[in-house]
Amino acid sequence: MTYLRKRPVRLVVPVLGSLLALAGCSSNDSGDTSTPMETVYVTEGQQSDGADGADSADSADAGTSDTPATPTLSEAEISSALAAVCGSISNWQEVSHPSLGTAYVGLSASATGGSVDACVGAVDSAGNTIFQTVVESRSEALTFANPAQDATGNVFVTYNPGRYNGVITLIPTSSGFADVGAGAYSNYDDGSNRYYYAELLGPGSDGRYQIQKSANDCNPSCAGGTTTTQVLSWDGNGYS
Repeated sequence: MTYLRKRPVRLVVPVLGSLLALAGCSSNDSGDTSTPMETVYVTEGQQSDGADGADSADSADAGTSDTPATPTLSEAEISSALAAVCGSISNWQEVSHPSLGTAYVGLSASATGGSVDACVGAVDSAGNTIFQTVVESRSEALTFANPAQDATGNVFVTYNPGRYNGVITLIPTSSGFADVGAGAYSNYDDGSNRYYYAELLGPGSDGRYQIQKSANDCNPSCAGGTTTTQVLSWDGNGYS
């Protein structure tokens, strides 16, 4: 599409006057002192003059970010950084952290079987430690959920200290992940972000996991007690 636009023409008076004098004409025979107008045709999608183009170039330069790229670690460097937190790593996952960008979470448990002191650790994209916790678990039961991270941005690890499964939730903070806490019996009780005798449900249509938490009242005994279940959902701070 072509637009018609008029704009003032800036005249260089001394030069124009000289040219007109040579031609035998007055620079303003009619006495009209109004500014001459020049008709300019501008096609849509094109710059109307050089000044506009310069402005666009300046805007493009202003939008260029000088933020350095996120460091990239090789797989060997990731394993080495996580090993410094937890020892020999049996499995690790790359996750997205809302404050730190790319992060790596690693699991470490003895391959000999039985319940062992297992470790969950995490490092940032530069290899700096941002999280570590130890939990008792059978080595084969310490694993990431699939997928490991849901729509909340939380990361999920399952474990089993010898009787029932449990769920560890890694909730991002500004500098890493929130402490998972520990209950009175440590491995057989809940922590602030750790749930014993629990299973993951989902993710659902909203992309989020829920946690199905079970409890046994052990009355008259744990073997003959009544088991109840409760489904916990993300409330923005934890699971309730």
